[in-house]
Amino acid sequence: MKTYSITDLAREFGVTLRTLRFYESRGLLTPARSGVQRIYSEAHRERFRQIHAWAQQGFTLREIKRALIKGGFDRRQIARQIAELKQRRDDTERAIAQLEREVAA
Repeated sequence: MKTYSITDLAREFGVTLRTLRFYESRGLLTPARSGVQRIYSEAHRERFRQIHAWAQQGFTLREIKRALIKGGFDRRQIARQIAELKQRRDDTERAIAQLEREVAA
């Protein structure tokens, strides 16, 4: 059975060790331990991959924790998140346009 250290996962996903420890402190990940060293299984790796993807999609840790318990997000939650991300995109595009007008002036 392949196992991973906290450093292995951090490197693979481009996050800090602190991020993994934070998710553990919030009950999202529960790696095995050998003394003080964390040992992540393939299942832990896959769980973190899902947590990381959802976090990048803008879901809160509270929402992610509930989704992990329920087995995922329902269509309503996903639709709400899509609408929120589109609004952020629109806000960002407006801010960029304003800055571009200022630079051109």
